[in-house]
Amino acid sequence: MGNNGQTDTTVLVAMLSERTAVNVRLALVADAQQWHLHHGQVTLDDTPVTERAWRYSTASFLELSLPGPTVAALLRGDEQDIHGLRVVVPGQPSSSASTSRLRGQQEWDRVTTPWPRTQWTINRDANTPQPDHDLLVGDGPSFLNFDQALSAFLHQRPHDSNAAARTSGASSCRSEQAGLSRSPLAPTC
Repeated sequence: MGNNGQTDTTVLVAMLSERTAVNVRLALVADAQQWHLHHGQVTLDDTPVTERAWRYSTASFLELSLPGPTVAALLRGDEQDIHGLRVVVPGQPSSSASTSRLRGQQEWDRVTTPWPRTQWTINRDANTPQPDHDLLVGDGPSFLNFDQALSAFLHQRPHDSNAAARTSGASSCRSEQAGLSRSPLAPTC
């Protein structure tokens, strides 16, 4: 694999399907009786995760371990029951993911490892419903809007509107073959 390229999502689905469990961080947006996947990250390493759940009336943020086949089903576009919520991926599943090879000692998601990693990015469907920009008060810290909560949950830092504009439609993954593995999902995953 070169430094950049494309990967068929069926390859990612197969990789996830073989995993007993993966660690996920999901940002979900409420829509009637279900929750739309807005952003997700999947880590393929075997490090135990400390579960977190921030729940609001219009959004939920979850960090937990899930069976690999459950996450693979989300990539295929199948509805899944996750932590008591009916989660769907809006729009048609993407057929490919952008692939980037990250060198060792390069920071990604506040983690630096001595070994190289592979990151896959799957862009969100342009028709994906966007979250409201209302105050979030509920079972978790309070935030002025969804973007601030997303930044705090995923990155443990304040929201940067310039960075969000660059990355709001993407999510990324790290490969098992490259050591520490992380597979973030976007709504089209």
